[in-house]
Amino acid sequence: MKNLLIFIFLSLYSGTLGGNLMIIGVYVGSENLHSPMYFFLSHLSTCDIFLSTSVVPMLLCTLLRGEKSYTMSIGGCVIQYLTSASFTVVECLILTVMSYDRYLAICRALRYNTIMTSKRCLHLVMWIWLLGFIISLSVVIMMSLLGFCGPNDIDYVYCDFKPLIQASCQIHYLWNCLLLH
Repeated sequence: MKNLLIFIFLSLYSGTLGGNLMIIGVYVGSENLHSPMYFFLSHLSTCDIFLSTSVVPMLLCTLLRGEKSYTMSIGGCVIQYLTSASFTVVECLILTVMSYDRYLAICRALRYNTIMTSKRCLHLVMWIWLLGFIISLSVVIMMSLLGFCGPNDIDYVYCDFKPLIQASCQIHYLWNCLLLH
């Protein structure tokens, strides 16, 4: 069963990497595809590579070691949460900008080339990557201000918001105060 899971996850991960690298390569290699839609699509593929790489290797290592449960340090969990949250926010923002691009192409077809210039596309993508990191970093900073006590390990392969909040001292204190009153 373990070998089957390793094979499935490794196949899916390899397919994800290969497919997204192929999309990026086709965009870079073809002059005909240098339009805003394909520019955004190549960034979406890049984001997908980073997002899957922030989670899957840890899962594969855990499966290869044969451990039934895997513990991750609070620091490792925070870093994984920051990276996966950043890339998730970036992916959502890229999809939003791609929707706006299609809206302009359909509803403002005559002005599309003057509105969606290569300079504007570059600025949009730069802001997307920056905002994705800043939004996630602000959440992580606020979470870190809560402080952590007790065991410094979390029993998860994928670290999300809930396990980090559950490991916080202040949340337990606030919860106990609410229950007592």
